[in-house]
Amino acid sequence: MVLLFLAFSFGLFINTDKEVRVIDTFDAFEKQFILNRPNDTIVVLNFWATWCKPCIQELPYFTALDHDTSLGPVKVILVSLDMPSTVDTRVKPFLEQRNINTEVVILGDGNTNAWINKIDSNWSGAIPATLILKDGKKAFHEKSYHSTKQILKDIKKI
Repeated sequence: MVLLFLAFSFGLFINTDKEVRVIDTFDAFEKQFILNRPNDTIVVLNFWATWCKPCIQELPYFTALDHDTSLGPVKVILVSLDMPSTVDTRVKPFLEQRNINTEVVILGDGNTNAWINKIDSNWSGAIPATLILKDGKKAFHEKSYHSTKQILKDIKKI
């Protein structure tokens, strides 16, 4: 009992139960995150993967943005393009190692070529990529960010 108390007191137990939701179809994803978003909230969808080095480098800027209140309500969703079968073996451990608590979803249909044009008709499919939704407008950026300030600048443009 004393050992258990000491373990909790010194943080020896780590909660590894990160929630990563697998969304079965793009239509369900679109309905939830693109069409039915709060009007007063800026929504930032960052498309990334654990195997994409530029994506990994920019993740801290998106997690910082998720806690930034300078623009009003902001909701960041990290849309992982990893395979749904890797949620427990790759994605969750990746998030835990980097202490990422921003919402993460994976599109489970595996048919990215069918919905890339629905995100933006000019998207080549390369990642990282970011879709910003604000006040009924949208802006798509197929590029890497090198600071939270750059993301904020793109948000302010729309």
